Amino acid sequence: MPNKRDLKLDEYGISKLAYRELINFCLQYNEKKKKIKELHDPYYSPRITGLPRGNGMNNPVEQAVLKAEQLSRDVELIHNTAVETDCEISEAILKNVTQGIQYDYLEVPCGRRQFYAKRQKFFFLLAAKKGMV
Repeated sequence: MPNKRDLKLDEYGISKLAYRELINFCLQYNEKKKKIKELHDPYYSPRITGLPRGNGMNNPVEQAVLKAEQLSRDVELIHNTAVETDCEISEAILKNVTQGIQYDYLEVPCGRRQFYAKRQKFFFLLAAKKGMV
C-alpha cells in the first residue's frame, strides 16, 4: 500500500513499526485463507526441491497440518478481532485492513470519523492479542 499514511497509535502504546507489522499481518489475510484451502486439498503435495532440510520433521503431512493450523489461527484472530471491535461494521473493517479498501468505497453505517476510530480500536485489540502492548 504505497503512499499510505501510517496510523498514529502512540496513545495506544503502539509504535509506527509495530503498526506496520500489524497492517502487514492483516494484508496477508486472503493469502493465508488461500494457503489453508491448498493445504486441505486432498491432492496437495508439498514441493520437492531436492534440497536437504534439517527441521527435524520428516512427515510432510504433519507439516502441512501444523501449517494449516497456524494459518487458521491467524485468520481467526483477524476475523474475531474485527467482530469484537464492532460486529455491525466488522466486514467493512476486514475489507479495509485486509484489502486496503478505503472508507469511501465501503458501505458503512457510520461516519468516516467513527469508522477510523473503530479501526484504531481494531489495531489496539489486535496488538493486545498478539502481546505487543
